[in-house]
Amino acid sequence: MQNSYTLRRFSQTAIVLALLVALIAGVMIVIVAQTPVQSAVPVRLTNAAAEQDLRMVMQE
Repeated sequence: MQNSYTLRRFSQTAIVLALLVALIAGVMIVIVAQTPVQSAVPVRLTNAAAEQDLRMVMQE
């Protein structure tokens, strides 16, 4: 009886730890996936501003 309880307790702990690891991994993936999107927007704006400046210089 004691072995069965210990095994059940161990499996519950293993499941909880696996869920926590999966949750942390999911949060990390979401953070990493959002980072390039946020950093890409200012680059586009900078390129658009540079293109506009270049056109103004070319017109002069």
